[in-house]
Amino acid sequence: MSKTSSLRCVSMGWSEFKSELSSKEYFEKFIKYFLLTVNILFEITGGVIAGIGIRLIFTVQRSSINALSLPIIFIIAGCVIVGISGLGFSSTKEGNVDHLKVYAWLLLIALVVNLICIIIANTVGSSAFGVPEESKFKEAFDEYGTNTNSTALVDKLQKSLHCCGYNGPESMVYENGTYPLSCCLPESTECKIPFIHRCKREITRVIYPMSAIAKVVFYTLPPVEFLSIVASFYLTSVLQRKKLIIQQDSHEYSNV
Repeated sequence: MSKTSSLRCVSMGWSEFKSELSSKEYFEKFIKYFLLTVNILFEITGGVIAGIGIRLIFTVQRSSINALSLPIIFIIAGCVIVGISGLGFSSTKEGNVDHLKVYAWLLLIALVVNLICIIIANTVGSSAFGVPEESKFKEAFDEYGTNTNSTALVDKLQKSLHCCGYNGPESMVYENGTYPLSCCLPESTECKIPFIHRCKREITRVIYPMSAIAKVVFYTLPPVEFLSIVASFYLTSVLQRKKLIIQQDSHEYSNV
């Protein structure tokens, strides 16, 4: 116990001092376990976001994916979240003050970027991030066979979603009674029995729910990130204070 702590113990009584010390220790443990739990959840969340981005890449046309596309943003954001949360978990567990500071500042930057993404999404809409509006998908099906990009997009959607035609295979049938190869299984050399599902239904069922889940995650992250930043800076100050007290005690002991 340091000299300062000893004086406080004498002035306020041992029982009160012990009670106050216990309360601080319990609160410190709560903050520590809170950070550990949050970072585990961040790891899982980051993996889910990156997974959604990868799934969207294999579903949406590759040529439509650019530096600002939603799949790329999801993958980068997921990897960054996993990396930052890994640093936060290890630094909290080990009580490394320097790493904890880095984690807190990185989390602050992530919070700012997250808020900017939310503002852009609300201002511009999802079509600006690589997931077209429903009308754009229908337009692509209408242009099938006449527009190279639309044809590539439709073929990719039909292959990955196992569907045929925006409103059903009837709209994709050729004059000879066959269908585009993308309407059948990959090993087919001629498509006579197409997938029965409408692509409109599959797009609504698969692509947009994944985007919605990711948006919910992005909207949920900021308050949790803010609490984690506050908790990190608090734990950093506590660890620094403990380190200073230990140094003072060591100095006092060496003088004795």
